Amino acid sequence: SWEPQVSYLTKTLHYRVLTYDHRGIGRSSARLGRYTTSLLATDALQLMVMGLQWQPEQTHVIGVSMGGMVTLEMLAKLTEEPFWRAKRLKSATLMVTQARGWRTIRGLPPLSGFTSTFWASFSTAPPRERALTAMSVAFSREWLTTESDQTHPRTGKPLTNADVLIRRGGKNIQAKRAEGKRTEPSWKGVAGQGCALVTHNISPERMKRIIACGTPIAVIGATHDNLVRFQNHVHLATEIQAFIFKVFENGSHCVHEECVDDVNDVIRSVIEYSDSLYNSRHITAATPTRQQILSKL
Repeated sequence: SWEPQVSYLTKTLHYRVLTYDHRGIGRSSARLGRYTTSLLATDALQLMVMGLQWQPEQTHVIGVSMGGMVTLEMLAKLTEEPFWRAKRLKSATLMVTQARGWRTIRGLPPLSGFTSTFWASFSTAPPRERALTAMSVAFSREWLTTESDQTHPRTGKPLTNADVLIRRGGKNIQAKRAEGKRTEPSWKGVAGQGCALVTHNISPERMKRIIACGTPIAVIGATHDNLVRFQNHVHLATEIQAFIFKVFENGSHCVHEECVDDVNDVIRSVIEYSDSLYNSRHITAATPTRQQILSKL
């Protein structure tokens, strides 16, 4: 869920924000066919440019996990396809993602991700324990069992972070049913998304073009990510010459939920730098340097 970031960006930074579902998941349609991150990036650019009439060079894009892969493809496409009439995004924040897909051994998720998924799928434990096991693929169990700042609306009992996630998921399912939408992903969507994950790849040549376009890029990594190897976070930050590389020690795949304030600080920093850089013709004394920004994180 992007709820913590959407609230921060709209209410605190006063930006207009778009969140959407990739084709094949959520409320988007699922068509049979070969999906690629390149295809999903075209979807995103069409929605942004044609649907909302937002110009890429005036748009900040934030992507987590597979969304980060799609953001990389968006950056590459803008340097390769004149149709978009833009060469860059205003800024990009890439969280717990990678430049290579699952077709290489180094691109595969860590072994812990496979084992957690297996136990979540075949466990005979009580329902709540199974739910915790399933969520532990993307969240740390310590964070899941920690009390949140919310209470149950009827009983007033403090809710753990896991309780909050479960209630949010239940509300989402109820909303989909009310809209006549599927509550479970279709096999066509799952197959398409899997194909995109396997074939994703940003070659060194394309990476050089992304660097040359001048988009300020932040990369966020988490050392306990069960779905994307931490080494791939480091590889991406190095290869793309990230303006900011922020590592969350003991962070999980859903670090944007676990470390909301710190993640929002990184997003704000790269946005503010990009705004100051591209809203004027020249870098002035008022434009913060990379060292000044990093000193605040």
